Amino acid sequence: MVIFYIIIILFISCASQGTPSGGAIDTDPPEIIDYYYKKSRFGNQIIIEFDEVIDPKSAVNAIKVNQSKFFRYKINYDKIIISDFNEQNGIVELYISRDLSDFQDNKLDKPINLFFSNDKTYFETEISGQLINIDESLIYEVALFRMDNKLTSFVKKTQSDNKGFFIFQNLDFGEYRLYAVEGKFSDFENDFRKLRYGIQSDELLISKNQESLNINIMIDEPLNRKEILRIKMIDKNNAEIIFLDGSSEDVFIRNKVNNSNFIIGDSITVRLKQENRLEKYTTKPFTFLTRIESQERLELAADTTFAEPVILNEIIESAEEKSSSKEGSLKGNVNYSGDYEVVVRLTNTLDSLKYHTVVDSGVFEFNSVKAGKYILDSYEMKADNPENYYSGIWTPYTKSARFVIYPNEIEIRSRWLVEGIEVNYN
Repeated sequence: MVIFYIIIILFISCASQGTPSGGAIDTDPPEIIDYYYKKSRFGNQIIIEFDEVIDPKSAVNAIKVNQSKFFRYKINYDKIIISDFNEQNGIVELYISRDLSDFQDNKLDKPINLFFSNDKTYFETEISGQLINIDESLIYEVALFRMDNKLTSFVKKTQSDNKGFFIFQNLDFGEYRLYAVEGKFSDFENDFRKLRYGIQSDELLISKNQESLNINIMIDEPLNRKEILRIKMIDKNNAEIIFLDGSSEDVFIRNKVNNSNFIIGDSITVRLKQENRLEKYTTKPFTFLTRIESQERLELAADTTFAEPVILNEIIESAEEKSSSKEGSLKGNVNYSGDYEVVVRLTNTLDSLKYHTVVDSGVFEFNSVKAGKYILDSYEMKADNPENYYSGIWTPYTKSARFVIYPNEIEIRSRWLVEGIEVNYN
């Protein structure tokens, strides 16, 4: 018996030598090793083989066949086997979004889009492009719409890769529209008011003479429209408007009432004129019953103490001279033929400081620019404020402003004029 216990103790000690040392943490996304389309009397199959094991949970909403989810699939370690799907005009299109991942949650760097056909060849038509001004850690979806007799119909969507590149293939001849958002679509007509977005700036017409199109899309901030959440009366003449986004605004309420004998308890409908960076609009009507809420509105105490300035003129001039010594200038030309004035923008790569100027007779010039490295771009001035890029509106539809990204980084040096910059639209 003693020998038996000794053997058990030795066995346990030998089996418990600690957890094995691991290698480097896996940060690489899955990549395709091989794929093929298998057609037999038992049914059609698509088999995709990756270089590592796929997390089955990530595949639930990531796969589509001919833009449909009516098929069967199973995941066998590093393989995805897809079956029981329908062909569409003899063509099978497989789409796998970047949501597919391994067990370390490393998502695909780019979506997978494959075409299979035994009987027919798919169209060699395509629309591709690049999303500009993106966060490479996030996923962007790009939707493709077709125009027929001024009616817009959704065709399909894809995702850009982690650098912003996207592509649509196998397209019929016709006119198309593109619409990109940061994240996922939920409501095509309103996503651009909640998410960062971009819309095409040029016409997209696929034809026998133009089977391949490439277009860049600038991603910009959402085009929010405020909605009234509630209204609080301050007194008989004034009210505080609280919006859904948490902001507020004080308004003179009496001039909204037709009845000059307005009294507490009346029903009032309020519509406010507002504007965002691209458009003016009126809020949805909001009706409320007037009543005075007891509240104290604190007034900021005015500081009535004054002190004589102690900075001497010599010190001010010295500071200005020191500041100007760290600034430079930039001058260049823009080649553009169109219907709008053109803006040139400089953006500091370190702190995102921006400078804007409007082109005059094909020439632009920046003076007193902080020394540093800059990105230069230019865009049509379709917005009222030249500092606002016109990113387009989906409803009612208006294209975004055309833009050009200067390919090279520009260095502004102290007391130095940079010349010879050419911006070409055509």
